[in-house]
Amino acid sequence: ADTIVCGLVRNQGFRESSPLSEIGYSCLGPLLVGMCQWIHHKVKKVGKASLRFLSRDGYILSRAYSLMYPNQEYKYSYVSRRSLTVPLLADVQCFADVLEAIPYVKRVEDMSSFLTKLGIDDDSIRKKMEKKYGAYLTRKDISDGSYDSLFDEIKKTVWNNAIEERRCMQGYLMDDYSDVVFTVDLGWYGSIQKCLEKVVSGRIHGLYLGLLKHDSDYCLENADGYVYDYRKGDVFDSSLVFSFNGLIETFFSAPHGSVKRYVKVNNGSYEPEFAEIESNNQEALCEIHAGALDFVKDYLKASANMPCGTVSPVTAYSNMERLLTEPTAREVVLLGNMSFYDASIDPLVCFDSVSKYLAHP
Repeated sequence: ADTIVCGLVRNQGFRESSPLSEIGYSCLGPLLVGMCQWIHHKVKKVGKASLRFLSRDGYILSRAYSLMYPNQEYKYSYVSRRSLTVPLLADVQCFADVLEAIPYVKRVEDMSSFLTKLGIDDDSIRKKMEKKYGAYLTRKDISDGSYDSLFDEIKKTVWNNAIEERRCMQGYLMDDYSDVVFTVDLGWYGSIQKCLEKVVSGRIHGLYLGLLKHDSDYCLENADGYVYDYRKGDVFDSSLVFSFNGLIETFFSAPHGSVKRYVKVNNGSYEPEFAEIESNNQEALCEIHAGALDFVKDYLKASANMPCGTVSPVTAYSNMERLLTEPTAREVVLLGNMSFYDASIDPLVCFDSVSKYLAHP
């Protein structure tokens, strides 16, 4: 299997493709094949279990899996950190409980994003809070109790919204997470799995590209990492995630916005409501994904008539590692204009001014 991967990557110059498609073919394609084989083995080993690829990082993996295992059942599940954490606020009593339920709220930098993470989109409330507490927040003030009084002013709104969102979330999720469920996500700390474990009855086992150690004592017991798993000391250093997570997450992104919440529709079912797509990467991402899926198809053709085993994590990830640590000048230019979203939208590569490069060639 590793030999087939290396041969396909080495001979891809004979393909007619765009530069971005070439990157997808050689760097993302082998990773999709190896990880899908690993996922399939994990699920089949257990036997009776459901498989859920979680949005949005599981999107391209789900497409590759459908090519490789067309007869296997799975579902692409629309979830997000926001859609699962806001319903948890229905049970909070004070701001300390908020920080316990959604600790990532500490990362916000302005009042608007702070309120959004609490489920409040009302512009009149935002203006009122900004006038009283300021438009910008600091991590220190959020952590030391300076905003306890702010939460007291909005907690009824937070509760009412959270109760409604929890009802709709349960309506959307419950049928899909009632037994043993394998969930597929990119990583890195299992926050989505942690949320799901709080709201569904099924036993969840998370499968990740990488698992990193969290600062807190929380440890995922039912989880495995493919390329890195901090509990096993795998070959690739976890610093590759810390340093390059923006590019990795961009490669695995989906052509739809993040899930804001779930809503009940006219036929009585529940559907996800999406936020707008944050970045302008869609055209480039489409080319990268097309190249990656071409690799999956070529691998299937090349391995169809031979027992070749599975692709090792080292081989699956080696070309991605090379792209992250030693990109060519052309690759830097091609990928540098793409952006990724974390707390804000940032370019993958930050170019300095011409004068700086002249002064420091």
